[in-house]
Amino acid sequence: AHGKSTEEVALRWVLQNGMAASIRPSSSFGKCVGEECRLGIAKQASCFDWALTEREMEKLDAMESPDDNPTLFSSAGCPGAFGT
Repeated sequence: AHGKSTEEVALRWVLQNGMAASIRPSSSFGKCVGEECRLGIAKQASCFDWALTEREMEKLDAMESPDDNPTLFSSAGCPGAFGT
């Protein structure tokens, strides 16, 4: 949607549902430093520059994981995660 990655759409969906989200682009707490960190934060912060339509939100809200868990976006490696 909107030429964005799955991660960007997921973050936008979280934000539009009124949930809090961290945009720190690092899996190691406190290890986000340098140019790579700055670029990662800038990319994720760009999620505030666009919005999903009402129809797109409805479609995403209705999605369920393969095991009928109503969790749309789950981490790779988690039981029942999309794409596993």
